[in-house]
Amino acid sequence: MRRSLLSRIVVLISLAWRADASKILAITTLPSPSHGIWNRVLLEALAERGHQVTAFMPFVGKNKTGISYFEIEGTFPDEGVLDLMSLSTKEHVEAVWDYASAIGMMQVESGAAKKLQELFESDEKFDLIIFELCFGEHFASILPRFKAPIFAIDAYADGFWNWDFLNVDNHPSVYVQPLLSYVTPMSFFERTANFLTLYYDKYHYGQYLKKQQALAYEKFGNDVPKIEDVLYNLEFMIINSGPPGVDPGRILPPNVKEVGCLQCRPANPDKLQKEVKEFLDGANDGFIFFSLGTNVKSIMLPQEVIDGILEVFGKLKLKVLWKFERDDLPGKPNNVMINKWLSQQDVLGHKNARLFITHGGRLSTQEATYHGTPMLAIPFFLDQHKNAEAVVKTGVGLKLEFLQFTKEKFEWSVNEVLHNHLFKERARVRSAIAKDRINTPLEEAVFWVEYMIRHNGTKHLQPAGHHLNWFQLHSLDLQQSAKRGEINEMRLCPLSVALALTFLFSECQQTLGAKILAIAPVISPSHGIWNRALFEGLADKGHDVTAIIPFVGKNRTGISYHDIGGLMEDENFLEYAHLSVKGNVDAFWDFSTEVNPGQVQSEVSKSDVFTAILPKFQAPIIGINAYADAWWNWDAFGVDVRSSIFPSSILPYKYPMTFPQRVINFVVLVYDRIKRSNSLKVQQALAKHVFGNEAAQIDEIERNFDFFLVNNGPPGVDLGRALPPNFKEVGCLQCRPADPSKLQPNVREFLDSATDGFIFFSLGSNIKSTDLPTEVKKEILEVFGSLKQKVLWKFEDDDLPGKPKNVLINKWLSQQDVLGHNNMRAFITHGGRLSTQEASYHGVPLVVIPIFADQYKNGAKAINTGVGVSLEFLKFTKEKFAQAIQEVLNNPIYGENAQRYSSIARDTLHTPLEEAIFWIEYVIRHKGAKHLRPAGQHLNWIQLHSIDVVAFLLSPLVLIAFLLKKFLCSKKEKLKKK
Repeated sequence: MRRSLLSRIVVLISLAWRADASKILAITTLPSPSHGIWNRVLLEALAERGHQVTAFMPFVGKNKTGISYFEIEGTFPDEGVLDLMSLSTKEHVEAVWDYASAIGMMQVESGAAKKLQELFESDEKFDLIIFELCFGEHFASILPRFKAPIFAIDAYADGFWNWDFLNVDNHPSVYVQPLLSYVTPMSFFERTANFLTLYYDKYHYGQYLKKQQALAYEKFGNDVPKIEDVLYNLEFMIINSGPPGVDPGRILPPNVKEVGCLQCRPANPDKLQKEVKEFLDGANDGFIFFSLGTNVKSIMLPQEVIDGILEVFGKLKLKVLWKFERDDLPGKPNNVMINKWLSQQDVLGHKNARLFITHGGRLSTQEATYHGTPMLAIPFFLDQHKNAEAVVKTGVGLKLEFLQFTKEKFEWSVNEVLHNHLFKERARVRSAIAKDRINTPLEEAVFWVEYMIRHNGTKHLQPAGHHLNWFQLHSLDLQQSAKRGEINEMRLCPLSVALALTFLFSECQQTLGAKILAIAPVISPSHGIWNRALFEGLADKGHDVTAIIPFVGKNRTGISYHDIGGLMEDENFLEYAHLSVKGNVDAFWDFSTEVNPGQVQSEVSKSDVFTAILPKFQAPIIGINAYADAWWNWDAFGVDVRSSIFPSSILPYKYPMTFPQRVINFVVLVYDRIKRSNSLKVQQALAKHVFGNEAAQIDEIERNFDFFLVNNGPPGVDLGRALPPNFKEVGCLQCRPADPSKLQPNVREFLDSATDGFIFFSLGSNIKSTDLPTEVKKEILEVFGSLKQKVLWKFEDDDLPGKPKNVLINKWLSQQDVLGHNNMRAFITHGGRLSTQEASYHGVPLVVIPIFADQYKNGAKAINTGVGVSLEFLKFTKEKFAQAIQEVLNNPIYGENAQRYSSIARDTLHTPLEEAIFWIEYVIRHKGAKHLRPAGQHLNWIQLHSIDVVAFLLSPLVLIAFLLKKFLCSKKEKLKKK
């Protein structure tokens, strides 16, 4: 299979065509006008991109080029809205699902539903289905008939069922139920009430779903699939959660994206009605905007409440704009204007806006946050109570309970927000955070819709572990006996040389021209490549970087390198291939503790700073790591490192693992944790020896890093993980398009003339081909000599006896410019992370010969993804080597898979390097970006998993059982005595 530039262009053009001219079916069923606004913003943006959208929804827009609307009848009754306020939490839960069931009955009888049924019974094809995950689940049963990927959306970010369907943690110890007026962190009794509310809600949702299934069978036939089967197999979801710091940070998998504030945009006063614009422009003392949203109407308010509000407004020198659903309002003061409909964002973003009196709906609070307007929230039902509490917690406004409304409380609240400057200052800070994005939420949402179309689904983004049941996920099945023989057959796999965490931190509060100190002590040349790509990228952006690393680059404008020393130039890493699993773990941690205190002291005198002294600089700390398999990095940020899902870096296991493999993996991780703990004690003692009492606790500092960037990815190659907002994957950061002009002239001429293609052979930067046994080198050359392809070999000597004419050796090669060459056919590699990433980026099939550390796992991934084969070094023979090469060269499936993963790796809104730089600058701008920390990090394991709550709830039963036992035993004793 010859890879040519023309074939790549054809692939790219076909992908672009599919993204730009797709047929999309959208079904959004929640009968809420505000949800309709959010949904229409997304759907109409897709239409503007050239897609053909057919939209079935309750609140339709106007048909226009690219979009056709069909109205689904069935809405909430206006007269019942205020009645919800007087219900208890239990009654509120019941009422919501009763409403949902009744609306479902109306929707399936609507004309739009009949039209939809005709559509799926026809032969019409769609490239994608957008489905709203909030009510209307009966429609989910017909979606598989269209045989198109399903893209889930939800403007209501508090539906626990969404998180359940996409396998997202929704701990009741952390995340407040929408019916409750709590904020994170909750007290013990609030967590107890939240726990009970969640599971009562889950019970009623289960009953509701049964009714939806019966409805689906009745209307669409008994052959439709189960709703739960459809929803639990969703591949992607975007949700209206955020902006950062407003909603609690969640740990999300790669196939769930937060696009909160998707509908938000800069204000445009010209969109206001003429009389409204004149009224607001003339508000020299500012104005108040009063709106209860689209579901609650001001005309529903009791007359005495309206009179009290007008009396308070009449005392103000500010003007008031009130969204009021009638043309007249008796007793209205001169400073008050009423209007049935208003362009809310253009009002909130007006320069004279001083206060927003709101019901606390999600869209309204998001838009007020975006435009930096302080709020007085008067919640009525559902998530409005929780949103109002968030307004208070973030300090951007106050909350007033409607059932406790009095004219005096209202007046005090209005004046407090107007005259306390702190509310406005905090609102401005929140606005800056909401707007500080590398892309707008709408741009991100559109990108992911088109991404799913381009790749015909996003199975490669599904999180690892989604196939495991609860017992397997938590390794509870490991209590069973594993077959001893299967475990003992496992060979020892080598572990890497000492790996230390890398730090980035800034002493500057401004983004442009920040002073950044970078400490990267990992003594691996490949890590140096990755680190320098990041540091030099920062320097190119105008920052002043002081980099202390083992493998320095050339000093240039914006960056100053300082050699940290400690290189392992004479180390023969081929010897690691003979270590056992235990030996690998021991070697890793034993090496990391072999540090001479005198050497450390001498380096410190040259401004070398390690973990224990970082807090002394009083600057934000960003952790980075080119080695993505350091479980302790993930652990410190609360990222899942379950042994049931993620193979240890020193084990050659594919995903998913078998039961015996999971047993071994579990034992290795436990042993690794023990060795890490012991190593930390040594490191802590060393820090105290060098830095004295100024040395802080290393593990405590790591847990309090502000942000982390890790070299994990591209998607589909590395296993998908759920990540918190302050932890980002920037795998392939060093990757770039090939530039043949960067190759040495003799190398370029050799590759350009390879009419039958060429093979590239490199064992990376730590392992040297010159260290290979003489017999192995001889057999390799014999295999190469039998090929019609040319071979380029990275060989660390000028002479290689017995070298065939089709082989060229060179001590150093620009790897990415070789891998991206048009005549490239196969890459024989040691399986290092950077090498396999670059091969994936350039679409090159692999023959992996792992030697130590994560190379074994990377070799297994090559097999798992179908991009190559793996060959054990200790079992190397000429025949096996020749067979592996011929398999990859002659079986087109490897090249096709490699090209597929190349398209995935390159299909990003921004390059990983651009994203890494954006987040570093973001942390600088926001002084550590504490608002990105995940909710729940303050809880211990018992609290996080609500074990204390369950124990408390079960304690009465335990007490009763104990007393009953005592009573029965006592009675039995009395009978014996008688």
